[in-house]
Amino acid sequence: MDQVSTFTMNFHLFIQDMRLFYGHILVVQIFEERVWWTLSLDLDPFIGNRNGRLTWGYKDYSREARNIQLIKDPNGLTPVLTATLKDCEGNDRDSGIDLAQCIGIHNHALVCRPDQRYWTEPVRNDLRGITHFRFML
Repeated sequence: MDQVSTFTMNFHLFIQDMRLFYGHILVVQIFEERVWWTLSLDLDPFIGNRNGRLTWGYKDYSREARNIQLIKDPNGLTPVLTATLKDCEGNDRDSGIDLAQCIGIHNHALVCRPDQRYWTEPVRNDLRGITHFRFML
């Protein structure tokens, strides 16, 4: 069994290209078994707005978010979804969520496991940027 098919965390370490379509469809390219694969995942079922913050375990963030972007952690390697959302008082709040925390590749598919965020911790570089996540022992 190959490495990518059994790996379920830190998808960003295996991809060539990453894009966001319609503000909520994550599309990546990986090279596995001598073939380029295009994988996609709708983020709306996994991320929502909780009082102006992008939050795992909620849904449909893209319906009310503005300025949705996919960026790289400024000092690290992980992909971060950013957006402007309204809080419960109607104020705009900028928010970001680290996609590497819960998204992985399994059997040629992107998978999201929001419950996985409780089992992981970030690994940081000297600049304090997150490079990847590891399971806590």
